[in-house]
Amino acid sequence: MSDFKRARSDEQKEQRMQEIKDAADAMFNREPYHRITLSALADALGCSRTQIYKYAATKEEIFLELSSDKRKEYFDAMMAAFPEGCSYPLNVFAEVWAGILNAHRDFLRYGDILLSIIETNVSVERLALYKRQYYDDLGRILDMLQGQLHIDRDSATKLYTTVYFQAVGLNAYCLKSPPAWKALDMANLSTDPLDFREAIRDFIVMCLDRYCPDANDGNGGAAR
Repeated sequence: MSDFKRARSDEQKEQRMQEIKDAADAMFNREPYHRITLSALADALGCSRTQIYKYAATKEEIFLELSSDKRKEYFDAMMAAFPEGCSYPLNVFAEVWAGILNAHRDFLRYGDILLSIIETNVSVERLALYKRQYYDDLGRILDMLQGQLHIDRDSATKLYTTVYFQAVGLNAYCLKSPPAWKALDMANLSTDPLDFREAIRDFIVMCLDRYCPDANDGNGGAAR
């Protein structure tokens, strides 16, 4: 990236930030989060750490941007899969939702470190912008859930939140780190493999039963 430092226009600056995010995302797919540093990112990009500082003061600010990108991709996939006017049976709704989560497991990996790590080391201004965008985007998803499932706002919020945090935890369990596998082997322990898509689908079915009690009462709810 020999011309990294010569970015002048807003378009060039956006391109540089995208290159930084791409490098961080690629590194996160190979390395534990704690091993990723601004110096390592600078080396991967062929620039200096000082140049990185022009775009982000901490690596968490980069990962906050990545988390936002992954969330938007996931939300867009949800909105495309459940367009206004469609009426899936609840078991199909659960299957489709599980498939979307399975296809966006990188979004869940970022979610695993979002609250406890990323959000703790970014500027209040950046975090406020992130939160504003998050709740704006979430509003679209809640509107969709209300319309598709004929439930109130509170139930839609609880449904989304419950499924999200379960998916984050399941994903982390299914993607055990190499040290975790090594520790299990050293302790002569084994765990049965878990199919993420199947497990989260079954969980979504339970949640739909809990939060959509009138779905099959003949009053217009989604069919089972």
